[in-house]
Amino acid sequence: MASRPPVHHPSSSDFDQTTQMRRIVQRARELLKQSLPDTFLGRKTFEPFPQQGEPAREQDQ
Repeated sequence: MASRPPVHHPSSSDFDQTTQMRRIVQRARELLKQSLPDTFLGRKTFEPFPQQGEPAREQDQ
């Protein structure tokens, strides 16, 4: 009769590490689903860019 290879049983620390890594991956996937942040402070997305040849409008002060 052929001998069987030993069976590996994961330790509790392996389980803890796997659980932690799954949480990290889940959080990373959630963050990647979000839109990219706009880091330009004061950006006015409601004003169009001036067309070539048009004078630049003065900003309200």
